[in-house]
Amino acid sequence: MERLILSLLEEVEVPEINKEYFSTEEFIYTLSKSIYNEITTNDLEILDKLCKKIDVSGEVFIYYVWDLSSKKSNKKIKDNYMFLLASLLLMYSSSLNDYKFLNSALKILNFPCLNKKSIKYLQIKDQALEILNGI
Repeated sequence: MERLILSLLEEVEVPEINKEYFSTEEFIYTLSKSIYNEITTNDLEILDKLCKKIDVSGEVFIYYVWDLSSKKSNKKIKDNYMFLLASLLLMYSSSLNDYKFLNSALKILNFPCLNKKSIKYLQIKDQALEILNGI
């Protein structure tokens, strides 16, 4: 799973730093670069809030207020960041036995905007199926 995240990370643009609002792409980018470190409680709380965005609205926007209670942008995160987020959720669902993360990753894979024929999509789907088969 880590290799997939690192390969996806190579394909994303470094996100713009925005100190005024929470940047979803910056969070995903930073978390992806630190996959070999233990995840912090704060990062888990943010992932949990992003899962709620995925589960309730089916959308993840680039900017939110700092507590992620409301969006500050109508622009959704780019597909490559969506793929990275799904991969991170799968990795943490497996390592932490957190089925909420798995559920949200599966929902991302069902987003109609994603190219279901892309290699990235198929690799992430294979990882999800591997986790599901292990349950």
